[in-house]
Amino acid sequence: SSGLPYDARKVTASLQRKGFLRRQNDHTFFHLIVDGKDAGIFTKISQGEREIGTPLAKKMQHQMQLPSSSDFRDFVDCPMSADEYLDLLRRNGHL
Repeated sequence: SSGLPYDARKVTASLQRKGFLRRQNDHTFFHLIVDGKDAGIFTKISQGEREIGTPLAKKMQHQMQLPSSSDFRDFVDCPMSADEYLDLLRRNGHL
């Protein structure tokens, strides 16, 4: 069961597995930590969000500096490893 809408818990798990630190307030923020430092890349999911549909997935994709929606899907569904994500960010000048 890949693709839209995404289960918010699955997205959260993928973010945390791949180096994003979770910070909770009125939204749940995820900050990318690389070598112990905040890389300045973050995204957020609203409190109580159960499903992530196209508009939010697009927004998160841009916040995470992923070039395409298929990259976001690979990030969530796990063909893309944490190292591959960091490599992609480096290649595109975001790290």
